[in-house]
Amino acid sequence: MTGEARHDEAADDSRAPGEDGHAAAPGGLSASLRLQPEFITRDDGRYHVAELLAFHDRPFVEAAFRAVLRRAPSPAESHATLSDLRNGRRAKIEIVRALARSEEGARQRATERVAGLKQSPFAAGVRDLPVVGHLWRVAAAVFRLPALLRDQQRFEAYALAQQQQIVEHFDARQHDFEAAELRLADAVEAVELRLADAVEAVELRLADAAAALSLLSDALAEISARHAVEQSRLARQIGGVEQRAAEQRRLLDGQQEFLIREQQAIVEAQKAALAAAEERLRELLSAHRRELAELSERVRSLPTAVGAAREAAGEEV
Repeated sequence: MTGEARHDEAADDSRAPGEDGHAAAPGGLSASLRLQPEFITRDDGRYHVAELLAFHDRPFVEAAFRAVLRRAPSPAESHATLSDLRNGRRAKIEIVRALARSEEGARQRATERVAGLKQSPFAAGVRDLPVVGHLWRVAAAVFRLPALLRDQQRFEAYALAQQQQIVEHFDARQHDFEAAELRLADAVEAVELRLADAVEAVELRLADAAAALSLLSDALAEISARHAVEQSRLARQIGGVEQRAAEQRRLLDGQQEFLIREQQAIVEAQKAALAAAEERLRELLSAHRRELAELSERVRSLPTAVGAAREAAGEEV
């Protein structure tokens, strides 16, 4: 019973907020509201049971499983253990010892790694007996009653400290919200002023743009009128050019026709002259052929004439 009392007395670690090893913001408030210290796992897996009993509710369940079984609890394990703890069916030391006595706790050698869990074989055997175990637990509870009362007082102080921390936290947040609201109001006012200046500048620019647009419209109307005049003049010029081009085309067609007729007449005259020349050439050729025939005849008759001449000469001799 003395061992159980000693372990239960170790559960009075109800350190006030800001004393749990976490950095505190100015004014004693944490930067984020944390009511319990964070459980830090160790590589060697060695802890003291008092470190685990310093946690409450869900953080206690997480710390117990991570320290004893070296793993996080499953959702079902977390729900069942929290239910036992919140309903008072099991105390925190009983939960830690149950985890250590489980098969998984034995494989993890939990009683060797977590100091303060070992019990005498006699006490462990008596607790497991049907009737005597119940009487033993009642006697242990009576023996631990002063420590339990002390724990109750300390827990009440711890709960009040937690409530005070919550109140201070929300007061600080309220102060921050009010300061943020003031900053937001100033920012909104500055934005409204800038927006008014921007709107005024935009209105001035729009007025300038409207004036420029009016000038541009007038210039465009003037350009359109000039364009219409130039287009009309250009149309008249094009009409005159097309008329002169038609006249020139008619003159060219007449001259072309005249030249064609002239060339045809020249060709016909040349053909007639060529036919006359050919006829004259044929006549000359025919006369030449007759002269050649006569000359040939004379040549053929020349020996006879020569012989006759020689005979005549001989006779004269």
